[in-house]
Amino acid sequence: MEMAWQKLKRSSRERAKEALQVAEKALQAANEAGSTVSNLYITFLLMGVYIGVIIASTTDRQLLLISPVTVPLLNVQLPILGFYIFVPWLFLLSHFNLLLQLFLLSDKLRVFAQASAVLPAEEAESLRKRLINFPAVQMLAGLQYDRFIQWVLALIVWITVLVLPLALLLWAQLRFLLYHDEYITWVQRTAVLLDALMLLLFWPRLVSGQGALGWWIRRLAFWRRERNSVKRGTGLALGAVILVTLTLSLLVATFSYPTFFRRNLDLSEQILTANELSAEVKHDLRKGTTQQQEQALQKVQGLNLQNRDLRYANLEQSILPEADLRGAQLQGANLLMAQLQGADLPGAQLQGAVLVGAQLQGAVLVGAQLQGADLRQASIGGTSFDENTNLDLADLRGLDLSAVTRKGYEEFQVNLEKEVDNQAIRKRILETLKQVVNKPGTLEGIKSTNKCLSDLKKPPSGCLTEKDIAKYRQAQSDYLVKLACSDVAIAGGILQRPAYGNEDSTLAAALLNANCEPVKTAIRKRGKP
Repeated sequence: MEMAWQKLKRSSRERAKEALQVAEKALQAANEAGSTVSNLYITFLLMGVYIGVIIASTTDRQLLLISPVTVPLLNVQLPILGFYIFVPWLFLLSHFNLLLQLFLLSDKLRVFAQASAVLPAEEAESLRKRLINFPAVQMLAGLQYDRFIQWVLALIVWITVLVLPLALLLWAQLRFLLYHDEYITWVQRTAVLLDALMLLLFWPRLVSGQGALGWWIRRLAFWRRERNSVKRGTGLALGAVILVTLTLSLLVATFSYPTFFRRNLDLSEQILTANELSAEVKHDLRKGTTQQQEQALQKVQGLNLQNRDLRYANLEQSILPEADLRGAQLQGANLLMAQLQGADLPGAQLQGAVLVGAQLQGAVLVGAQLQGADLRQASIGGTSFDENTNLDLADLRGLDLSAVTRKGYEEFQVNLEKEVDNQAIRKRILETLKQVVNKPGTLEGIKSTNKCLSDLKKPPSGCLTEKDIAKYRQAQSDYLVKLACSDVAIAGGILQRPAYGNEDSTLAAALLNANCEPVKTAIRKRGKP
């Protein structure tokens, strides 16, 4: 009998020893997985910080010029389009890898929990205290801290693993929205959607090892009592964050929805050229005499903005000499006092644009669409128009038709030969300028000038005069309201048109009385004109 008892005790000790060994091995596996995940976690956070810094430092000027972005500390330059297209997807893959490793870690922690459950309480507690000090391990292991510590651990994991990735991907989409590229925006939006889907599928398996559908039903069932308030709280918070993120990405961060998110480039009072200019040249372009400006222009390389979407961009008092804007979309753009000497604008869409006081000498406006544009006091000496240029309902009062003088051209040529070594560039600049020497501005040959407003001695055919200003204001307002009713984004832009005294009161009244949803929506979001 005694031998049997001894044998039983020996067997019991062996089983306890074996259980302890199993638990030790499970602990070692969990700690190894935890160490791997902690390294990935730190790398993931650093990657997120780098991306966040680059997004925060991206300027409207970089988006216009498509200038490269610089990676902090490493001082490595990346193409801005490549960054906003591919980096969100690299970050998404990194997040997927982190979630996958967290899932494998949680599985090992559940094995450890089962192995330690058969041990005496003191031994089990001793083993649990040997778990790696990593917030995700401590939270997933379900160690019995007080509620405050549980919430702190959950909050650390929740913010860094759940909220940060969604916020960064959405931020990248919102920041690049100003570039106005629907395809790239959908690429970014898809990354946001996939990240949200990953969280919906992975998080239940991380915290419970259960299927996603059943876990979410239990978390959202308010009538059921949940013993672990931390689990319910984080589940409900995650659901709310995902819902808000998807709403912003799909419905709010778009080109056709006026919101508190800025959707158009703001480049007012900037010198926008393809090359860097000295402070002296910039000063001459802005405040120099006519001769100094002509000399400064020789050092300018115009931007290539062909077919770019610059709708409602704010380019007030900006300098874009010799810019290539062929086919550019500039509907409703604010080009007040902008310098566009020698700019190429064939086929540009300038409906409703504000060009008051703009410098357009030598610019090419062949086929440009300027319906409803405001061209008061604009300088058009030597500007090229043709029969396809459309000036219907444009305000042409105070147009400056004076030409570039021969003396100014010769002085410009002498300085150009001194400053510009490239013969091809020199030849192109001189040929452009030579064409407009002693050539005053003229609107002859333009066929579409219906109901434009002009104070010229010989106004274009179909133009109205000052005595018909009330008729013009009504016709212009009707056109702009019709344009606004075609799209809510256009409506939002027209609401931002600069007002000059009481002259735009007719347009404001017409917009307020417009019986179309785009205008009503724009007014609700941006306020009354």
